[in-house]
Amino acid sequence: MKPEGRTKTQALTVRLSDRTRFTLEALMRATGLSMTGVLERAVEDLARRTHAPVAKDDPETSWSDYWHVDDGIRTIRILSHPGQRYPTREEEDLLDFLRRHWEFFADDPDLRQPRPEPVGVLWPNISEHVAHWRQTKASQPYAAGLEMHDRLAAAGIDPPKWPR
Repeated sequence: MKPEGRTKTQALTVRLSDRTRFTLEALMRATGLSMTGVLERAVEDLARRTHAPVAKDDPETSWSDYWHVDDGIRTIRILSHPGQRYPTREEEDLLDFLRRHWEFFADDPDLRQPRPEPVGVLWPNISEHVAHWRQTKASQPYAAGLEMHDRLAAAGIDPPKWPR
């Protein structure tokens, strides 16, 4: 069991030039922060100053606006952003699935208001739902939605009316 107040972290290996390593160590001494603390702060500061791809209705979105504790919410926020550029084939496929089944994941067809409770239940199995949809969309277009409907109902969450 993890101690209260501790968050899950992940290891990252990076290659640094001598100059950058020296700068990092100087910042550690000057701030009293650990190497991780200096790097996290630097990334977060840069994220606040760096704007996401521009959308007409939301020109000042920064990367930190995408943060949510739930990976599913973060992914939906990033993929559904109108200025999203260079999605992978898998991301395009996932976004197509999310848009076709939007009422399971969000309050609006543009996916701008994700619903945390259903996403929390469905996201751990999202790959399975997308694979099921790919396999059945030509012969049984509602099958993946019915599967998600049942999963939400079993979790005590009111599923959307499905099929529409």
